[in-house]
Amino acid sequence: MAALPPRPHPASVRTLDADGWRVPLGIPADVDAFALASPLCRRCGGRGAVRKYRDWRTCACVHRAVFRACLDTYRHCQANMTGSGGCAFELVGHAQGKCAITASFKRAEFSADFVMTARRALAGRPIERAVFEFHFLAGEEWKVAVSHVNSRLRLARPLYRGSFFHAVYRAQEMVARNILASAPYRLYPTSAYFAGFFLSAADLTLTRLRIH
Repeated sequence: MAALPPRPHPASVRTLDADGWRVPLGIPADVDAFALASPLCRRCGGRGAVRKYRDWRTCACVHRAVFRACLDTYRHCQANMTGSGGCAFELVGHAQGKCAITASFKRAEFSADFVMTARRALAGRPIERAVFEFHFLAGEEWKVAVSHVNSRLRLARPLYRGSFFHAVYRAQEMVARNILASAPYRLYPTSAYFAGFFLSAADLTLTRLRIH
């Protein structure tokens, strides 16, 4: 039996093709699910969205990609918290047209926002929250994290390798959905979180800098 030809992928998930490809629900307009999708995903085939009833839903592989990007940034911020650039001076605009210079601790702010957003998303889900605390925040391997989760929660049916990684996937998707649904400021894209005009402490001593 001859294999069926692969279906051509649209240039973007936000295009409308002959099969009725529409914008997937649950994802902001500035996030390209097609670029985040895994080409090896069996659910979406690398398109970033799956059909559910009459609508297109964002695939789980996109949510996991968003979570991994935020987690990598969190770990980078934790590793470089006390290094150079930990404190910067940000030029903040005002509604009256004036500007102010404020001290900004972007790395500490991102780390706190990521942890608090994840804990709010996993509230009421003790297994997923414990997995997030031990496996992602503490950086423990799955064998060590499983024993810690089981000892903390005292589950009637202790986690094993399969159920542990299912909880890992659920935690990633739940946190990523909460991150993408946050408004008006989101943690993703992480580059937008750190975007802005910053001044170092040395720049404040320049004579050409006038502060009104």
